[in-house]
Formats: sequence, C-alpha cells, structure tokens
Amino acid sequence: MRRRQTLFFPALLFAQSCLGTWAKASFRAPDVIVIGAGAAGLAAACTAAENGAKVLVLEKNKEIGGNTWIGGGYFNFVSPEDQTDSPQNFYLDIIEEGGSSADPALAKVLAFESYEVMLWLKSLGMNFVKSSVASFGNSRPRSARPSGYEGDGYIRTLSLYARQLGVEIITAADVIKLITRKGSICGVQALIEGKLTEISASKSVILASGGFASNEKMIRQYASEFADLPSISLKSADGKMIEAAQDIGAAVTLMDKVFCMVGTRRGGQFRGRLHGDNARYILVDHRGKRFIREDAGMTEIQDKILSLPEKEAFLITDDDNFRSYSPTIQRDSIRAVETGDIVCSLTLENLAKQLNISAHELKKTIDEYNGFVRQKYDPLGKAKGQLLHELRTAPYWAAFAVMNVCYTVGGLRINNRAQVLGKQGEPIRGLYAAGEITGGVHGQSRLSGNGLTDALVFGRKAGKTASSP
Repeated sequence: MRRRQTLFFPALLFAQSCLGTWAKASFRAPDVIVIGAGAAGLAAACTAAENGAKVLVLEKNKEIGGNTWIGGGYFNFVSPEDQTDSPQNFYLDIIEEGGSSADPALAKVLAFESYEVMLWLKSLGMNFVKSSVASFGNSRPRSARPSGYEGDGYIRTLSLYARQLGVEIITAADVIKLITRKGSICGVQALIEGKLTEISASKSVILASGGFASNEKMIRQYASEFADLPSISLKSADGKMIEAAQDIGAAVTLMDKVFCMVGTRRGGQFRGRLHGDNARYILVDHRGKRFIREDAGMTEIQDKILSLPEKEAFLITDDDNFRSYSPTIQRDSIRAVETGDIVCSLTLENLAKQLNISAHELKKTIDEYNGFVRQKYDPLGKAKGQLLHELRTAPYWAAFAVMNVCYTVGGLRINNRAQVLGKQGEPIRGLYAAGEITGGVHGQSRLSGNGLTDALVFGRKAGKTASSP
C-alpha cells in the first residue's frame, strides 16, 4: 500500500539522521527487554529507563514506529479544566462500547491516567492541537492530536527521549521465543543479523509488539467472518508474540473480537481519512441516504456497513470541513483524488455521478442534514453536540467507506499493573505487556482514539512496574 511506503521511508531517514543507527547488534546486558518499538514499547522503555533500568528494545521491522507511525495520532484524555467531561464519563464510554467483556479495572486505568500521560508527553516537548474532537464512539470531544503531526509525532518525541536516556534499540530483531527459568521470564531468543541470539534480562520482559490484524491465519482461526477483509496494519502485526507467550502458559481473552476501520478498497492505494471528526461529515449508502448516526460506536458502524448489499458506503464532507483536518490528511486526500480513492467535485451533481448514486437523493440528504444542524436535532440520534457544521462549501469530497481490519481487540490477559496473567489468573513473574497485544482493556470493541491511549498509558504502566525492585 503506497501510503505505508511514503511514511516509512521518512521514518527510516529520521531514525538514521536524527537518532543514529538503531540496528547495531551490540548491547549491554539489560535489566529490561522491550519487544516492539511502537508507542507502547517506546513509552515502556523510556519509563523503565527513567526508573533507573538498563533497557534494550528489540524491533522486528527495519524501522521503528510500528502502526503508530502510520496512525492518525488521536489520543483521548480529559483535562481537569474541561467542565463538559470527566474521567468518569470517559470510563463509562469505554464500558458502554466494550460491553460486559471490558475489564473495569483496566478501563479505569485508561480513563483516569491518560491525562497524566498527556502531561508527560508535553513535558517531553509534544504540543497538542487545542480543539479536541469527538471521534467514533466518544460521547464528548476528548480526542486530541499532536500539533503538526499525526502518529509519527509520538515516535519522534519518544525515540529522541529514549536516546537521551541511553535506551538501546535493535531493529530487524525477530524475537521467536521467551526463555523461562524456575517459573520466571528471564530473557528471549531472537534472530539478529541472521543469527539466533539469546539475551538475558535481569528483571523483566515487556511485550509491546502489537496484535494479529495482518495474520490471516489467526484471523480465520479466531474471527473467520473478517478473514476476507483487507488489513491496514503493518505485516509485522502477526501475533507471533501472543503465541510465544501462550507457549509459556499465558492466558488470552477476546481473541474473536476484531475492530475494523474505514480503509482502502481492494486494489486501492490511499486510505480516504475524512472521518477524524464526527461533526464534519455524513455517511451515506449507495442510494445517497444516511443510514446511521456518524457518532455511533465503531462496531455499530462496522456491522451496519458490512450489512449493506455493497458492503460499502461513502463519507461526504465539504471544503470548509476538509480544511479543518491536519495537513497530512489534506495532502494524502489530494493524492487519493489522483488515484481514484477519493472523489472531489465542484458540484454535488457531479460528485454523485462519479459515485454512481442519485444526485437528487444526495442533495436531499445534505439539505436535510443541514437543517438538522440548524435545529440541533437528528432523527437518527446524532448527539446535539455533534450537530455543528453544515455541508455547504464547494468543492465537495467523498471517500469510500470500506471496512478494513485495523485492530485486534483480544490478546494476552493482563492486570492493572500490566502483568501478563497465566491461565489460572496468576501473574507470570517477569512478564509484562502493553498495547494491542493485550486483551480486556477495551472489551468487545474500543473507542476511536483509545488504541494509542491504551499503548501509551499501559506502556508507561508496564515500564514502571517492570523496572521496580
């Protein structure tokens, strides 16, 4: 997929020019080994190093960043100054979206500790866009993104900080086995520069290597109804470390729960990301009609789109709303117009023609929606606080709303200290996990923006507890 290539080449240049070459396979005997150099892994590594530990990070890819680098960068938190929201509201949204399978203890950590993590990131030099937006499933605007960046902003900030702390990172290091001794995790086996290498850790191992969204065999095994959908995750999201942890007795949970997101059509080159702010677009079907409220939970939207005869819908916005999106989204959208992955037109009639839908129905739908915005009432149930922006300014933009496997909600069971649990619910000594590799934090589905929030909050948690005496 072309977008991955255009983003990862800068990632490699950044890592080499600003951070030095990470891939050197010489290292000190570490206290803590972290597997994965995305947001969760880097947050864990930096936190453990702050705690005085010698940290080694092993990254399977040739470049650091993982799925965080190609993500939109939205991070959910509630500021104490926000009189319209609270950590408790955030917690209740997590529970509502995740259902009875969400672990309340983990959800509370996520909701109540995310603001503290945001302050930590700001102390490292990150700035966030002040006006938060409400993304899929969030009842209130609490999703912020880095100013001038997307997911790459976190990787830039954390990797520079890791260097300052003396964290060592080896790329193209494929961990294949966890080593145990007397019931404790004491190291790993990894393929580095073509050689099988055994590395011991004096304290602990943290798993932060992501989920299994790109492993078709595992998707077919656990969630076969999604096996034929494309994936927007990196190929390295293969679930191999979940299986390695299972081999030493780790428990898994909710492996059949898969989170889909608007992605590319098969054969498409760019993902049409016009869905960052629920208040700035509408979803229409092939008849040109809205069929769901845009602020519904992602699982609800996912199921609704997959139930349509075409298994496809359209995201429609206007130019005023389009220009509110980040420079990266605007740039990628213009490129997507050139490849046919986004449609842009000066008139709604021509937009409808290019989408092969009824121009009359589309104009009627948009006129009705603009009236709902003025009246602050939507028959489909879109929240009053999301009825903010009419669609009136040409050119008009449309992206294909096709479901892609984005995130595997299930994974390793952990407790609220990020310790990996065995099949009887007991912590496995010396083994911690954070991010998409874990299960239970979100339940059966997750709020948009909570993937990165989970990675950073539990990355910090894992780094702190794994490096403690």
